[in-house]
Amino acid sequence: MVDDLVAYARWWRPDLVVWEPTTFAAPVAAAAVGVPAVRYLWGPDIVGRGSSGRDRLPPAVGELFARFGVSPDEVPDWWTIDPCPPSVRLAGPRWRSVRYVPYSNQNRVPAAVLRPPARPRVLVTLGVSVTGLVGSRAFLPPIVLRALSDVDVDVVVALPSDQRDDLGTLPGNATAVAGCPLQAVMPTCSLVVHHGGAGSLLTAAGCGVPQLMLTQMPDLGFYADRLAATGAGTHIRGDAATEDAVRAAVRASLDDPAMAAAADKLRAETLDQPTPVQLAAGLEDLVSTARGSQ
Repeated sequence: MVDDLVAYARWWRPDLVVWEPTTFAAPVAAAAVGVPAVRYLWGPDIVGRGSSGRDRLPPAVGELFARFGVSPDEVPDWWTIDPCPPSVRLAGPRWRSVRYVPYSNQNRVPAAVLRPPARPRVLVTLGVSVTGLVGSRAFLPPIVLRALSDVDVDVVVALPSDQRDDLGTLPGNATAVAGCPLQAVMPTCSLVVHHGGAGSLLTAAGCGVPQLMLTQMPDLGFYADRLAATGAGTHIRGDAATEDAVRAAVRASLDDPAMAAAADKLRAETLDQPTPVQLAAGLEDLVSTARGSQ
């Protein structure tokens, strides 16, 4: 995509290029037109590992700069915008924070899930995309439901409507909700069990909810390790997510006041980040500074 993107940038003349961390054509286009490049993360920095510069570029990408008359050595380090709470992030020298704002295209919120439960509530949400990539073996809700069927908790399984039949018969302590945004039900929960996705992880962090992450892909395992290191969650990998392991982890999480305190800390850190509107004003300053230095 780099040829088309550079051609478009040269025609449209942007003042700033904001890019997500795998769109490596973007810093090439920014360099070709001489404007700042700002990398916008979606979660813990698995690509750059805390570096904000060209030293983390794959060699083949570095070679693209020369194609457009730019020496990679002349490309300034870019800024990185990070929505992770400080305890979770891997930050480099040119870092800016932003508050994570949950988003969902789901819009069905049953009244029952908004009422505070009479006993601890566990939210189970284990990723539509993971099932599509890994296959049916990645669909873990039935394992979690069986594990929690004899635990004194209120279980809510949030999933797309086309996966409802895959759950089978629900135990008596479980309710399935289709099309429900996580940020609507999560504040009523004592624990969320999820697949390690950055959206689920950061939504739970912003709500101050402890997390149990069952991961089946390397990137999700990376995110889960970052969260678990804060003390606000537990990480179980792949085939180790047996019924016994899940049951034990849920019970331990619900009984651990230190985990709840760590989750509260992440919520406070999230709310302490500047809002996207406040961030935007700072980006205008960055563009003005870049213009002044030309």
